Amino acid sequence: MPTKEQVIRAALKAYPDSNMLVVDHENMTLEELLEAAKENAFGDGLISFIILELYEGSDEGDDKSVDLDCCAVLMERAVQDIQSVSKALIGMTREKGTT
Repeated sequence: MPTKEQVIRAALKAYPDSNMLVVDHENMTLEELLEAAKENAFGDGLISFIILELYEGSDEGDDKSVDLDCCAVLMERAVQDIQSVSKALIGMTREKGTT
């Protein structure tokens, strides 16, 4: 099972805009990644959220590994939350256009 650091690095690698982040995340330690996320030094609030959610939301085992299923559930919940907000905003737009 992977460590939190491995999961976070995999998320950064998979993130579509990772090449546009304003910091050199590939050469940062885990502690530096977390600090950058807390300060939103990436210039992208979504990746900062993802990093912190994966770090804070997943529990480590005795061997410092994390459950990938738990990490996937965290990201799926985030997707659902963002979709709910998006739908609400679309609803507001439609209401504004009909009034």
